[in-house]
Amino acid sequence: GTEAGSKARGGEGGSGTAVVQHFPRAKAGFTQQSLPYCQGKLPPPVEIKVKGNSSPAPWQVTVLRNDQFFTSMLVENSTEDSGEVTFTTEEAGEYKISPEGFVDNRGCLGEVMRSIKLVAIPLPGVTVSSSGTSSCKGDACVCEGARGGGFRLRFTGEPPWSVTIQTEGKNATVFDDLWDRETTLALPVGSHVLSAVSETNSLGGDHAPCQRKVSIPMVVRPKPQAVLSPLVCTHLCKDESAGMMVSLTQGTPPFTVHVQDQLGNVVRQQFTASSGELRLDTAELVSGRQADVLTGFHNWTIRQLSDAWMCKTMEDSPVVSGALPADTQHAVTATKQQAQASAALPASEAPAGKAQKQPTAAKGRAGRGRGRIG
Repeated sequence: GTEAGSKARGGEGGSGTAVVQHFPRAKAGFTQQSLPYCQGKLPPPVEIKVKGNSSPAPWQVTVLRNDQFFTSMLVENSTEDSGEVTFTTEEAGEYKISPEGFVDNRGCLGEVMRSIKLVAIPLPGVTVSSSGTSSCKGDACVCEGARGGGFRLRFTGEPPWSVTIQTEGKNATVFDDLWDRETTLALPVGSHVLSAVSETNSLGGDHAPCQRKVSIPMVVRPKPQAVLSPLVCTHLCKDESAGMMVSLTQGTPPFTVHVQDQLGNVVRQQFTASSGELRLDTAELVSGRQADVLTGFHNWTIRQLSDAWMCKTMEDSPVVSGALPADTQHAVTATKQQAQASAALPASEAPAGKAQKQPTAAKGRAGRGRGRIG
């Protein structure tokens, strides 16, 4: 330090000497001005550095949180003329060194530098719903191939975001660089789980982003598919009505099928199992005339198919089938190749009392009397 001496002479009666010493002041401050961390996690350690400036160590440092006492620590001289200390906290807030609580080993006050703010960054969030016309039964369920089909993701927090999708039997997939607060995600058929959502730049630098763990199921149902096939019959006889087999090859029963013939007649029937017989005499007539449906040859095609999950599709699976008035007989089934080339046959062209010869897919003859064909 430095010394200054002075003499003070009083009156004739005496004299005196006073010595004043000046010591350099230590400096202390936080190494960062702001320290963000992810909500729900502990903040990283906070570091204080002390520059001794030749002041004697150890130095006493008192820390305030939001201007209230938080902790007090001794900082040893770890280098030639400085020291550092770290502490941990579980709470956000502004932390500063108390000007009256920073002293060296002689009791001299030091000089306080900058404070620090610990900021808890809220975790991002995401909600999932079906988009477009693709919704099926379930909170997050879409149908394959539906118009505008996909999952609508709505984010909270700050962009950009990323999401992690776990797919059954496969490695996780990360969709990143998502800047829109609402976005649509298309996934393949199968069961998926949205397992995490992250804010990519939440902490900046090389820090890991803030991430929220979630478990949101996302299911893509396959579009239903079905095929039509003729019944194993060669003729329809008196009092018999035609029909065809409908088999669901993809999808979940119960299912409903709409079939249409070349004349524009449309009938509908629901099936509880994965296959069944569509009876033209009992199926619901959607458009056209019942008399036209039950008379002549028809080239039937699936026009709409919906399954238990409300997934719909359009198919093209033709088959020939038909029915005649009760006083006539007629062949009514054919192969699919013959079906595509067939045309409607008016009832008036069928000779009464005699079966009309037509190509057939199977041998045999239907028994007489109303009942199941085949």
